[in-house]
Amino acid sequence: STWGGNLVDMVRATQILNIVKEDGLVEHAATTGAYLLAQLHKLAEKHSIVTNVRGRGLLCAFDLPSKAQRDKFIAEGLVENVMFLGCGAQTIRFRPALTIQKEHIDKGVEKMDGILGKL
Repeated sequence: STWGGNLVDMVRATQILNIVKEDGLVEHAATTGAYLLAQLHKLAEKHSIVTNVRGRGLLCAFDLPSKAQRDKFIAEGLVENVMFLGCGAQTIRFRPALTIQKEHIDKGVEKMDGILGKL
């Protein structure tokens, strides 16, 4: 039960928190998340169908005009070997790994740019 205070799970959780702290993952998420958000805003400037860009840390999103366009964006991503997450009726959501690097973001944004050009 969640009230049992399983010692093994507590030790495991403590170790995970130590890794997050020692590896600077919170700070890394803040800086790379800001970079991702800036890149998404640039996409919105280039592609008028991208609206309502938002995010905090590495959790970011933008909206497309319709569910059909969102679904096509997701399908085209799979063709490009990139998985995008839909959320709600027209939102594309991003939840990359905390360890993502800027070069990975750049590759993803490049693929998004190409996909958005097809919509």
